[in-house]
Amino acid sequence: PLSKAPNALPTGFVTLRRPPKKTPKSSTTMKSLHWDLIKEAQIRDSFWASVDESTMYDKLNLEEFEKAFYQKPYQDISKFGTLPRGSTKIPKEKTFIATHRAQNLSILLTRLKMTNEQIRHTIITMDKENRIGKDMVEQLLKFVPGEDDIAAVEEHLEEVDTFSRADKFMLEMSHIKHYKERLQTLHFIKTFNERMTDIRPSIEDITASCNELTMSSKLRRMLEVVLAFGNYMNRGNRGNAYGFKLSSLNKMVDTKATTETDMNLLHYLIQTLEAKFPEVLTLEVDLPHVRKAARIDLAELEAEFQAI
Repeated sequence: PLSKAPNALPTGFVTLRRPPKKTPKSSTTMKSLHWDLIKEAQIRDSFWASVDESTMYDKLNLEEFEKAFYQKPYQDISKFGTLPRGSTKIPKEKTFIATHRAQNLSILLTRLKMTNEQIRHTIITMDKENRIGKDMVEQLLKFVPGEDDIAAVEEHLEEVDTFSRADKFMLEMSHIKHYKERLQTLHFIKTFNERMTDIRPSIEDITASCNELTMSSKLRRMLEVVLAFGNYMNRGNRGNAYGFKLSSLNKMVDTKATTETDMNLLHYLIQTLEAKFPEVLTLEVDLPHVRKAARIDLAELEAEFQAI
């Protein structure tokens, strides 16, 4: 922003949102001025706080302005590309979208080996003929016409017959309703089975391990022993428990024996199981999927599942 306006409000003063501009409406579609706007929150302390262009409209020749900068209507570019009979001069192609983006898009379209009309038909029909692979759909998603692309080509519609393949593609795809959403849906359809195949083993391991844990009589017996120890040791508010978080098992090593400093509660539990409940020591046999399930990143799996 430019330097502070002489009548700028004190710092920290909260103002209401500015009312919308009362700009006269043109009688035709005008070309665009591609400027970078200053955010409304930054206007208050800038030069622009004291600027009011509304007084200018009565002084400007808007009719003349319209004639000079009106936007020609969109023409079906499929009509172009054929030179008038007898003409031998081939119009030089021009690119108005970002050069690097145009180059990469041209390479993609060359690999795709389809006309813009064929691509358009494929997108609209959700590729019923299976002409585009999932990798190509993924690449096309990188070249969804953005605001800058659309503005660049529509600014030069009068030169549409000289558009490069990339510019023509951007223009045609921009006229497909919900083009980006259609591509995303098509990508989802083409990758669904593969993504499900990738996550199914993890889901099956987790499901199986949950069933094993809930059905294991050996695990139930071991937890009963731990619960008995805990309630017996803990008096008052910490006792009289009906259950505990399994993560509490990791803390058993912190409870040291009084008589033998090298022994903790976990050691004692194992000794008790060996002496009183030896069948519990083969607990792992009942839980074949638990180790595999423990290696799964649940956050990553949940994110992928939600994405699907």
